[in-house]
Amino acid sequence: MVLVSPDGMLHGKEEIINAYKVYAAYAETLDMEETEPLIQLYNKNTMAVVTYKNRLSIKTVDDKIESFSCRDMYTLIFEDGQWYAVAQHYSFLKN
Repeated sequence: MVLVSPDGMLHGKEEIINAYKVYAAYAETLDMEETEPLIQLYNKNTMAVVTYKNRLSIKTVDDKIESFSCRDMYTLIFEDGQWYAVAQHYSFLKN
């Protein structure tokens, strides 16, 4: 999998899992709301592009509350009866 974010690009399971571990050590997710979902299917329904907006509130390790709005996009493939995420891209939106 590839993850593209404002901080750069991560490749592979290990890098992405480590990034989420760093996030989990830094912040607690207080609330997340997803809006405007859109699923587009391609290649005889074996590939999907999923997009949505989200609003996220977190509490950091120093007890600060922060809120963000993002646009998220995933690319998934359907293989052997399962959907697999192969790419994610997110970017921050102006509040």
